[in-house]
Amino acid sequence: NENAAAGSSDSTTTGEPVQSGTDEPTKTGQEEPPADDQQPADANQTPAKPPVSDSTNDDDSIVVVAQPESVTALINKHFALPEDYEPADLVYPDVPFTFSEKIEKRKIRQVAADALVQLFAGAKEDGVPLAGVSAYRSYSRQKTLFDNYVREDGLEKARTYSAVPGT
Repeated sequence: NENAAAGSSDSTTTGEPVQSGTDEPTKTGQEEPPADDQQPADANQTPAKPPVSDSTNDDDSIVVVAQPESVTALINKHFALPEDYEPADLVYPDVPFTFSEKIEKRKIRQVAADALVQLFAGAKEDGVPLAGVSAYRSYSRQKTLFDNYVREDGLEKARTYSAVPGT
């Protein structure tokens, strides 16, 4: 949820373009890995791995993902949602939470809610009690929280226990 570039072109917060239709930064001068159906069929061969070194950042830069609506979009401290992104399918999952109010932080995407209900049901069968604590937070809510933590503890410490808005 770092600042998304203005206009229709995708970019990172460091000015690098993002490949259209992916969550990966655009890299020039590199070949695309072959599609799955083009991989060798040798059962003894290790499957090709995605170029991890090309899709992670070793510094504090943050890449804004190109397809935030994708349930497989990687969102972490290096890959963020656009500042104005809000999932269209947020729901209140039918699972217990540590609080009773139906507020924003209780919401979760539908596909995740369906899986969460199954997880809670399985845990209950096994005698393991579970309760939700916090799920979705809008960019503005996370910014308020993070800014307060930075004021209290400083940026470096805040980043150890709170997500930078959008991440």
